[in-house]
Amino acid sequence: PGRPPREVSMLHEVARNDPFFPGEPLLMRGAAKEWPASQWTLSGMADTFRGVPASFVSFGCKEEASWGEGEEDEEGDVEACSWLEGDAGEFFRTLSQERPGEDYEAGLLVRMLREDDELLYARPELIRQLHPASLVPMKDFLRRRYVFEYRLWAGPANASTGLHADLDPGALLVHIGPGKKRLLFLPPSAAEALGASDGLPGDGGQYPPGSMNLFSPTVVDDFPSTKALQGFPDLVDVTLAPGDVLYVPCGWFH
Repeated sequence: PGRPPREVSMLHEVARNDPFFPGEPLLMRGAAKEWPASQWTLSGMADTFRGVPASFVSFGCKEEASWGEGEEDEEGDVEACSWLEGDAGEFFRTLSQERPGEDYEAGLLVRMLREDDELLYARPELIRQLHPASLVPMKDFLRRRYVFEYRLWAGPANASTGLHADLDPGALLVHIGPGKKRLLFLPPSAAEALGASDGLPGDGGQYPPGSMNLFSPTVVDDFPSTKALQGFPDLVDVTLAPGDVLYVPCGWFH
């Protein structure tokens, strides 16, 4: 287990002093609880996106190459992510029918709705239900020419995203729910122990091996270099409830 992130009421109190935000994860507990988007439900999203095509992703999926095209490395193994096109409404309908304790395939191989911008931008009524101005000093952001981009992620219980670091100035992760979401963070200084490398040109990210899963009890056996991170003081461990907002800093692995 790691340490909890620092909690703030909103980013107004820190963002004005640093145009690139503080270099650490920040938690705003319940900051989006009153947003209209907090009323979104899986069944409601299933109706909203019925018949809408979307892209899905799974991580660490060498055994599941049939899910998507994938790309082969020099040894003929499928790369970490596989892609699949499908119906977004049907996906949300499937999620809404999950039962507590159901043995749903867990971990990196689970299929998830990826950060598809068109799903939201094609539906301005949904974007109007998101209120980032309640979290950040919007005028300061616009003056510095920051641009907000909205993304939507969704997945079943126990799904894990592939470990990575985004090199954008930062992101606000708003957990709508249902359920809880646990995240682990490591600073940029952990890149060597994680065996991270740059993504494709223009990708703007860094990636450890695709099958590395920090939640796995065998991660140290599978990746001996991570032993250096045991007891690491800057490992941040946080569980989000619906309505919580987490600031994800530039360059931190999660």
